[in-house]
Amino acid sequence: MQILINRRKGKRITGKLKKIILMIGDETAKEFELADDLEVSLVFTDNEEIHALNKQYRGIDAPTDVLSFAFNDAEDEYARRYHHIL
Repeated sequence: MQILINRRKGKRITGKLKKIILMIGDETAKEFELADDLEVSLVFTDNEEIHALNKQYRGIDAPTDVLSFAFNDAEDEYARRYHHIL
């Protein structure tokens, strides 16, 4: 499984944090016997951006902890292009 990590806004993602994220992804893939060709894209952002995205995609005018977009379920260009977790 390939894990892509991106920081758009907010605190810097350290090498140590990236290592932990990749380790969790590897262990999750093993535990659930996930296919090797899967891709997960994580985007770290700030409350302002996730608030705007939550309003746009879920109609909820508030920040949230997590937004997720499934590639196969993408209904618009943004979700198809950036099928990831924010």
